[in-house]
Order: sequence, then C-alpha cells, then structure tokens
Amino acid sequence: MPPVDTIIVADMLTALRGIRREDGYHHDVRRVLEDAVGFESVGSFPTLALQLLRDRVESQPSHHRRRTLRFSVTGFVRPLSGMDRHGAARELIADVDRALAADPTRGGAAVLTEITDHTIDTARHESGARVQCVVQVVAHDSIGI
Repeated sequence: MPPVDTIIVADMLTALRGIRREDGYHHDVRRVLEDAVGFESVGSFPTLALQLLRDRVESQPSHHRRRTLRFSVTGFVRPLSGMDRHGAARELIADVDRALAADPTRGGAAVLTEITDHTIDTARHESGARVQCVVQVVAHDSIGI
C-alpha cells in the first residue's frame, strides 16, 4: 500500500482536476500541477498547483502516528468578460474550497481536511489574480515493524 501522504496528494489532485463549470463550479480548471515553480507561465488559465508545505508527525502508542500535512493550493486566474480580477479570484477560491470539502476524508486516508487561509494577490498581475488556499489534512498511519 502506498504511503498515506501519497494517497492524500493523489486524491487532492483528482478533486482539483474535477473543477468544471458543467459540474456547477465557476471555472473550468485547465491544469493542476504538483509543483508551483513557474506555474503562472503555463499559459492556460485557471491553473492550480498543489504543494506540500509541512508534514508534522506525532508518535502515538502501538506503532501508530498522527500526521498533519499542510498544503498550499496556489492558483492563477484571468477574469472572464465582464468580471474584475477580485471577483474571478474569489470564485476560484470558492471552487477550490468546494472541491476539497466534497470528501474531507480524502478517500478514507484522512480524518479531517480543512482550509485554514485564503490570500488574493492582484498587485503584481495586471491581467489576472493569484490566489492561495492553505489546506490542513490530518491522517493516522502505522509504522511498519
């Protein structure tokens, strides 16, 4: 069986790739990457990047441990006709929140998924907005003996 963090990342990527207008979301996400380096130059928008920021491990009795994984979901969006950058950014954040809230157990691999922070940056982007959602996932796994 793959490590729990691998299962969680795969589930989150699948959830984010499912952001489509036909399913009631505000946007059709064009690309979801597992690395944020240079993602704004990809050229198809909106684009999302999932990045593991921190993995805190707490040992528990009987070879079990509690893991708190902290992720950043960073996105870049350009507004559709008739909308401003802030509106497009708020809609993308709502889409990310909804996609990740649909299964807080990440397919049974986690006990909790919560979005803890949102950031919108339009200052450096004339044609669009950069958004960031910080996501915390709590899971339990066993240490092999």
